[in-house]
Amino acid sequence: MFLKKINAIEDDFQIAAVKTIKALEECQNQTGEIFALLSGKYDPEEFQKVISQKGFRSSYQKSVDHYTFTIRVGNSMLPEEDAAVYSCAPRTEKGLVVVASSRFMGEGDEKLGAFLMKEFFRVLADYGPLPEAVLFYNSGAYLTCSDSSVRFYLSRLEMSGVKIFTDTESLAFYDLHNSLNVGDIIGMHEIVDIMARASRIIKP
Repeated sequence: MFLKKINAIEDDFQIAAVKTIKALEECQNQTGEIFALLSGKYDPEEFQKVISQKGFRSSYQKSVDHYTFTIRVGNSMLPEEDAAVYSCAPRTEKGLVVVASSRFMGEGDEKLGAFLMKEFFRVLADYGPLPEAVLFYNSGAYLTCSDSSVRFYLSRLEMSGVKIFTDTESLAFYDLHNSLNVGDIIGMHEIVDIMARASRIIKP
């Protein structure tokens, strides 16, 4: 039985999640425990949900400035048939594409629009259905950048296999190329192709 410690206290949420999941995948054929340290400024239940969506049991304890997650690997992993139930993992809908042309949801007050957009991606990541791809263009490009309020949920979608794409011209127009934090950059030809092949498109 092995023990492994991951110190991610100084990392942001996305990096901490990626580090932990990578370690879990590397050790899943063994039996033991991984201890992951997460900054106290993040929601531990959200981190636990990310872990459970990969099929691993976990528990956590609060310290002064961080959380310590204990993740069991090997014989104490969740059975495959129970993993989706435990994590409330959303189903994937083939041919579904989400497009975001603005950083706000709907028209009217921008503060409300920003809150609604964050709630949209939270619900999408938590309950689905998971789309095959999410496309961002025009001011929607802000949502895939480092200071985005929905970055965490986009990272969870990406880790679940959803393709995240941002239009290159939009990034250039808003001078955001160096701020892109999640997903890949594509051009308008690819955007048109993905939308043309979609069976259903949702626009928040």
